[in-house]
Amino acid sequence: MRSPNGFEELVDMVEASRGKPKLLKNDVEMWDNFCWAVLLGRNRNESQVNFVYEILYDYGLFNRTDLSSDWLSEARDCLSIEKDEVNDPNAKGKIAAINKIEAEIENLENALKSADDKFKKMGINAVYLKSIKDDKEKEDNLLCQIASQDETKCTKYGYSKAHPYKIQWVGYTKAILWLHGCGIGLNYIPDNKHSTNFLDECDEKFNTANKSDFFVIQGRIREFCDYIRKDIYFSGLALWYYGATKALIKRTNKHLYSPKKLIKKLEDYDLDIEDLSNMLGDIEEIEDLKEILN
Repeated sequence: MRSPNGFEELVDMVEASRGKPKLLKNDVEMWDNFCWAVLLGRNRNESQVNFVYEILYDYGLFNRTDLSSDWLSEARDCLSIEKDEVNDPNAKGKIAAINKIEAEIENLENALKSADDKFKKMGINAVYLKSIKDDKEKEDNLLCQIASQDETKCTKYGYSKAHPYKIQWVGYTKAILWLHGCGIGLNYIPDNKHSTNFLDECDEKFNTANKSDFFVIQGRIREFCDYIRKDIYFSGLALWYYGATKALIKRTNKHLYSPKKLIKKLEDYDLDIEDLSNMLGDIEEIEDLKEILN
């Protein structure tokens, strides 16, 4: 197993720039974190998620006590209004972000209502989440109960009686990032494309392993973090910064990109990790970041 050029230095920069997430305070914070995480998906970057989250939040559509029968029509109406009123910078990106959520708005409604129901039945609240922090067996069990290996398939075909607590449209990546927002499950890394691509880059033999198995991926990532002697949470963040910026690189140059080159770009433009995080999460700044990286 090898480490991509400059990755350990990038992990050190990430760890020096920020602490780990604080433990959640209350049920409202738990629900808000879930609503943000559930918007994530394969074709939506963080800046798009943040943009649409703010729209839906401002319209009160993430109010847990008001998931009414009119939720779907209200959500469509508000997104339509906001799409008509977008402006520069990056109006095209804002419209694309809204379109992506509009295309899956029924899945979003099902996820919110499913989560509200399952959380109540399972007794999942802020007190419970605090009680399982750093208890790997209980964290594993919660993830296995609520998350699906293939969220698209389970959303389409439903769930068997053998798995009554799985939340519709929620896979392991969404569940982990929800828990991270709550200060829980910090020894897991999302099993998304960034992670599997990174492991391929670290070890060519990984392509013989089962990339679709959440626990296989977690095991390989822990093995890698032991190998480089770095904290798994900060390694996961560094992995994400590397993968998210690599996704912005022109296809013809991707094979030349590395964590070392990302660090060099940050130095050249007098940017730090906090600046990078803000640019990746802001739909008005991500185009500027793309220009810098290319």
